[in-house]
Amino acid sequence: MEIWQTAARTTSIPLDDLKGLFLNGIPSAGCNTAQTFFHRGNASYTVNGQGRTNQRDQFSVAYLAWHISKISTHGFYKLVKGDQAESTWKSWITSNAPSLGKDYFFQLQRNKFGWNTIMDNRTQYLSEVRDKMCTPTFATGEEVNYFVAQPNYLPLKVMFLAVSEVDDSSQSTVAKLESVFKDNLASQHWDAIKDWRNLNMFDGMDSALGIPQFQSQVQDACNVDDHWENPSEVGLTVVDTWGEAVANWVKQGSYSLSSIYTGQNADNHQSKFYGAFGSCFRAGTEITILGPNEKLMTKPIEEITLGDHILCAQGKEGVVSEENSTPMLEE
Repeated sequence: MEIWQTAARTTSIPLDDLKGLFLNGIPSAGCNTAQTFFHRGNASYTVNGQGRTNQRDQFSVAYLAWHISKISTHGFYKLVKGDQAESTWKSWITSNAPSLGKDYFFQLQRNKFGWNTIMDNRTQYLSEVRDKMCTPTFATGEEVNYFVAQPNYLPLKVMFLAVSEVDDSSQSTVAKLESVFKDNLASQHWDAIKDWRNLNMFDGMDSALGIPQFQSQVQDACNVDDHWENPSEVGLTVVDTWGEAVANWVKQGSYSLSSIYTGQNADNHQSKFYGAFGSCFRAGTEITILGPNEKLMTKPIEEITLGDHILCAQGKEGVVSEENSTPMLEE
């Protein structure tokens, strides 16, 4: 009986496996989450397990925002309220834990143990449950196994959950199983498992997620540099913007969870101007000089020689001399 085998092997809650399935849903959240944090070039990030694609945006946005609050580089921590983000995702877990735990537990059964076969042949398996499990002999045998020999109520609670998952909308089979166990178990033993519907497979998930799982991905995204240079006759303008995709992601996410955003800007933008003197230029930079017959012409900077008359800022003229020239740096 595959249904009972599922229960019998569940001697403890598989929290790590459930965490893996849950985290796999985060990259599918909205606001370009996958492109911002999980795809740098040809690389992508996955965790153990094969999670379904689902849009749990509120948790995902709050959880990744919490990661951002821990990034000191370029002042990204200024964008979000770390404590608020943490309390938001933890509250979401607590509120949704009962249904999430059951949902992901049976997803795990489908991935690892071929539960799709059971779901596709549920009529056959429900018949087996009624014939082989809904009997006094089965109930008292399991009482000995799980209450006398080595007390562990979890497999029996999982058994009821599994039958309920396979059962039809009337839930008549699980009701019959309950009746048999109630009539044949000692009252204190039945009392220990009768609340099986309240079994929380996600109990402890907030602690399991309490260590940031995606810190390296968020850090890498914040370090992506959009570098831009604009050479001109009077100098070179260099602009660096780090983590622009992250900053945009924060602004987009604020529509759904505005309470966790500060409205401040990160220190991720830098613009510098390097004038004609006292700074270095790339080879090939065109410099305006006074040529033959006092006509203006341009010349690559590496060809400028002592005595050349160059046009400086505001149209002033300067003469290249040994006192104000420096050796050209190799790239």
